Amino acid sequence: MSYVILIPGILCIIALIRGNTQRVFLDLFIPVMMLFPLSYVLKIPHFPSLDFLTALTLPLGIAMFFGDFSRWKISRTDIWIALFIFTAIYVDYKAGRTIDAIFVLFSHFTGVIVPYMAGKLLVERPGNRIATIRGYVTLLAFVSIFMMLEFFTKINVFRVLWNKFFPEQWWVLILQIRNGFGRAKGPYAQSEHAGNILFIGLTFAVWLLSQRYRKPGGKIIPVVSPAKGKAMVVLLATALYMTLSRGPWIGAIVSLSIASIGKAKRPKKRAVIVFALALLIGLPAYVAGKNYVSGPRADYGSEQETAQYRALLIDNYVPIAKLGGAWGWAYGFPVISGQTSIDNEYLFIWVTQGYVGLTALILIFVETTILLIRLGIKARSQPDRYFVFSVLGVFLGLAVTLGTVYLDFQPRVIFFLLVGWSQAIRLSNKNDRDEEAPVMIQQHTAETALIRVYT
Repeated sequence: MSYVILIPGILCIIALIRGNTQRVFLDLFIPVMMLFPLSYVLKIPHFPSLDFLTALTLPLGIAMFFGDFSRWKISRTDIWIALFIFTAIYVDYKAGRTIDAIFVLFSHFTGVIVPYMAGKLLVERPGNRIATIRGYVTLLAFVSIFMMLEFFTKINVFRVLWNKFFPEQWWVLILQIRNGFGRAKGPYAQSEHAGNILFIGLTFAVWLLSQRYRKPGGKIIPVVSPAKGKAMVVLLATALYMTLSRGPWIGAIVSLSIASIGKAKRPKKRAVIVFALALLIGLPAYVAGKNYVSGPRADYGSEQETAQYRALLIDNYVPIAKLGGAWGWAYGFPVISGQTSIDNEYLFIWVTQGYVGLTALILIFVETTILLIRLGIKARSQPDRYFVFSVLGVFLGLAVTLGTVYLDFQPRVIFFLLVGWSQAIRLSNKNDRDEEAPVMIQQHTAETALIRVYT
């Protein structure tokens, strides 16, 4: 029954034959990413494992390569992405584990390269920006309803449903209980992953609530109705709280604070206030955090114990990372007893891909952050500026949370989608003085020679 995983891929192929990559991205890629658990896999002997999204991204990536790649513009980030992927496979290849290297490369093609290509080639096509964010937020709000029920009932309905198809993978989506409540995760692998997905959705939901468009007849209306938009914000914020994950909570604060710079009438003044508050609150919080994780681990599963676990990761695995040298240990790194999971993406990359891989990841962060800041400064209109700073807020919020969780499943796809998207953002020529809302463009506009796409 696990062959049900192939259905999104089959639908993708049919849709590509009948339509185009933009339509597949909006109508299949976004719904599968938001609604389907990626922890369940189909294992076929001598082939890489497949999940629901991987089965779809493989044909989509091939179609983008042949149908959209002519619009690709080479950038420095392409180099850092290539270096990041190379460090993931080099150790296995050098050690003669060719099959392992190929499987890791396949994972990075579907989870890194294809989302990066989609962000760079598809999301900023006419009408797709609004359609992508609206689809993401609406579907996540729907999932949030089940996550809220999960918090009280301690039953994950997605696990109940999909375990019928994958009985041999019964451990997937097992719920963690904290303070008598279920840590909400929905179809996402862990509560921390769910929290990251939710704070991204919350930031974009707040942005979406402020958007207006002018119909061809001249009437200006909201992209989403105020009542629906506010309901989605409340649902996402509530579900985010119910994950009981501190990292994503902090990520949400960072993300919304930076996004508010773009919405402010005086963005420079707001930026000074935001960063001043970050220093005033961040330094005491750092000291309090160090005190919080000191002492022996006790009360396993509690908030303090999980924080202590992550603090010990640094002490235990930094020496191992250093021994790994430039290229790391790959996935065969020495495991410290009691700490089989490295819940820190930076440390995990350092251990598995060496300091070269970690440097590549940092360069991806730095390059994208600088690009978004420049775009934000260059933006002449408040709607453009608000969108750019919302993306920047999400990106820096992820930079914070990745110190508490590894990057995989939906968050990995979203991260590299954002990296590509940041390079494709198009700014309008509208000034702040121009109060007129933009004309809404249909999300599936046919391509013509008159459409210029910036990638």
